[in-house]
Amino acid sequence: MTSGSIDLAWWLDLRQLFHTPTLVLLTMSYQLQSCVLRDMMEYTQAQGAYQRAFHVAQELDDPELMSSALARKGVMLIQQERPKEAILYLHGALDTIDGQSFPGLKGHILQGLSEAYAKTQQMQECWQSLGQAEEMLTQEQQMQERSLVRFNAASVAAQRGIDAVLLQDYQRAITQLETSLTKYDPTLIRGRARLIAQKAEAYYGLGEIDTCVTHAQDALTLAHAVGASKTIARVKSLHATLTQSHWRKEQSTARLSELLSL
Repeated sequence: MTSGSIDLAWWLDLRQLFHTPTLVLLTMSYQLQSCVLRDMMEYTQAQGAYQRAFHVAQELDDPELMSSALARKGVMLIQQERPKEAILYLHGALDTIDGQSFPGLKGHILQGLSEAYAKTQQMQECWQSLGQAEEMLTQEQQMQERSLVRFNAASVAAQRGIDAVLLQDYQRAITQLETSLTKYDPTLIRGRARLIAQKAEAYYGLGEIDTCVTHAQDALTLAHAVGASKTIARVKSLHATLTQSHWRKEQSTARLSELLSL
């Protein structure tokens, strides 16, 4: 082997050494960007960021980062009220890391699946997925995961409440949501706002309108404080339902109308 070929091989190895970490950072950046845009309900831009994240992860041939990109797409589809499509993407995310040890990422995906199943009123599949997510909490993490997903006992407890609301099991939902809020990280304002908004929906389902509106107001205050567009839209949707119901002339409904008009 000539000196020139040795130098070339060294250079290619060196380029690869720096190239791979850069691409990893790039796909992680795109994935976080897609989450921010999704939360702002800028779905077209979020889709573009997701696609770029997935393509870079493909170039790396990195199952974890491909899976987390697919999972983020699935969550976005849930938020867009496209749960059947979300189920396909979330199963694809699981298949991508099949046989590998990423308990945090797998648990996050299974939580998303439970919500998608709840939205399609597939109760058995919903609770089965969430039960599998809980099992991930007991598995030891063999390596540091790079998917940057949030998955822990508090998120599973919160998901139980969210799914119960979607399955119209309102009393159970309230119990679960109240329990989860006592454990939920107080600095995660967006998440707390969403859970409180869903408590409001559960109280609406029980016909307890004054309590419903009180929680809707609390959720709206938190959501405005951090610019949580999705939760604001959720409260507006609940308000629209109230104004079309036989509670439309209630003082509490008027109070929520006034707050939304500010």
